[in-house]
Formats: sequence, C-alpha cells, structure tokens
Amino acid sequence: MRERLRCALIGLAAGDVLGSRYEGAGADPHRFVGGVTPVPGSLYTDDTQQALVLGSHVARHGGVDPGRLAFDFLELAETPERPSVYRGTGSGFRSFLEHLAEGADPAEAAQPSAGNGAAMRVAPIAMRFPDDPTELVSQAMAASLVTHADPRGVAAAAATAAAIVAGARRVTPNELIHRAAEAAEDAEHLLFSEHVGRVAPGDAWHAMSDALRAAEGLLGAPAPEIAAAVGERAAVTSASGRATGTDPYAPASVVTAIVVAAERDLHPVDVVARLVALGGDVDTMAAMGGAIAGARWGLKRWPWKVPNTDVIDAIAASLVDGSPLDPVPDLYAVEASLG
Repeated sequence: MRERLRCALIGLAAGDVLGSRYEGAGADPHRFVGGVTPVPGSLYTDDTQQALVLGSHVARHGGVDPGRLAFDFLELAETPERPSVYRGTGSGFRSFLEHLAEGADPAEAAQPSAGNGAAMRVAPIAMRFPDDPTELVSQAMAASLVTHADPRGVAAAAATAAAIVAGARRVTPNELIHRAAEAAEDAEHLLFSEHVGRVAPGDAWHAMSDALRAAEGLLGAPAPEIAAAVGERAAVTSASGRATGTDPYAPASVVTAIVVAAERDLHPVDVVARLVALGGDVDTMAAMGGAIAGARWGLKRWPWKVPNTDVIDAIAASLVDGSPLDPVPDLYAVEASLG
C-alpha cells in the first residue's frame, strides 16, 4: 500500500499539467480524441506548488506547524527583491499571501473561502498519516486552516486525504466515497466544537459530507452526468445559490473529482482526461483525481512530462518512508528554473 501511496504526489502533478492550459475552458467531450496529452509546454500550477510546499514542510517537521507553514507558502511569493514564482493562484490564496506580507498574524490570515484550494494540495497529509484516520483528519484540518476559514473548504481537504488513502488501499468505489464522507463529517464536527469562533459562520457546516453521501449513487455514471448532479446539489449550499459540478466551490469540484476517480477500473490517465474534458476548474479537479487514481494504481510514471520529477519523488519518498528530506529542496529556485 505504501508503495502505491508514493504515487499520489506525481499523480497530482501529472493531472495538474494536463489541465493547466484548459482551466476555465468550456466542456469538450472530444478534447482528447487524438490522444491524452498536454498542450506543448504545459507546466503544473500552484496546485502542485502548494502541495510541494506542504510536502516539504511535513517531511521536515513531522506534521503541520501552522505558523511555519504559512510562512513556507510565503517563500514562493513576491518580495521587493524578487518576483513570485507561483502560477495560477486564486484570489483567496493571493489575499492570504498579501495579508502575511503586510505583517498579519499567521493565525488570522486565513480567508473565508469555501473553495477547493486546501483539498487540491492535501496529498502529502495522506502520504504521511495513512494508518491513523483521526490524525489524518487532524493534520488535514491544520494544513487547511492556515488558508481557509470555512468548514466547506476545510472538510473538503479531509475528505480528499481520506480518498487518497482509500485509493491506495484499493477499497471499493462505494467504500472510498464512504470514507471520504466520514472524514469530512469528522472535520465538520471538530470545526464546530473547537474552531467555531474562527471559521466563517453559516448554515453549511455539513455541506461537504452531505454532498459526498448524496453522490455515492452517481458511481458509474458518465462524468458529465456526475458533474451536473453534483452541481445541482452544490447550488443549495453555495452563497450565490448557483453552482456547477466543476466550480472551485468545494462541494462541487471536489465531490466531482472524488466520484470520477473512485471508479476502480478506470486508468489514472482516463480519470484525469475525463475531468479535464468537463471544463471549469479542470487543473484542480485533475490534480485531485490524479492523486487518488495514481495511488490506487501505483502509477509511478505518466505518459507525459512532469517537470521537477526528481524533487517530487524525493518529497514523496520522505513522506511515505518517514526518512529525512536531505537535501531540503529550495522550492523557490526549483520553480524559478521553469521560467
């Protein structure tokens, strides 16, 4: 199982690469009719960059130190001396970085985001804490609360971490979704009991776990039908009252990605291709789907180039084996080298 789990991080990056040039595009069921391959020159985005920052942090510290993690994220951001090396950041993450750079207390810099940003980067938590569901949820929450002050965004990360571990254990599709929903619900309960003053108020405390449980009946359906049904349900808990299954809203895109990736017989390449063909926030959906399916299949190498594979592999090995991360990569330099 642990050998397969090592493949979650490269799967995340591979899905991100495939989707990076299609983010925000419309649905296109014929997108890869000539073969599943990225647009030439595609790089991974901040989905992978944030996962590498988190992975390096956990490998070095043995778990999440929220204050240190906040400043680790800031290391790749713009300063008066050098430009940002982040690619494709969302508005919430940019606001978080700006608050930190202006001197905000790391404990108060998180944004009231119900988005998928914490879920997209959570694979390192699954890789380090696969054998203790309670610690898995606790660490996923700690990593999420650094940037997200909304129960939906935080619970989505716990769900995704549980889905990655379940994938590596090769459980049935129904069981994978069940474990993801349980992790989301555990996070929701802990948020309400321990962080109610910190997390944005509202009526959507159980939106993520409810969305996953409702989606179990969608297993085996075509990906567009999954996305449509997930979006219809997500609209009920969305602040705008509108959602599609491919929106950055966590109970939308995170649920869609988990359900598509849960299919046991679907090769990881087909998982990420189906998610990218849906349109919308495709790089993030493909990153999450690639992590889950990559861990299920133990896919060490993908059929397209993933930049910085050596760094990704080193962080993955340290996370799964518990071995020292030596040397510790200079992630700013690693990203700057890509131009």
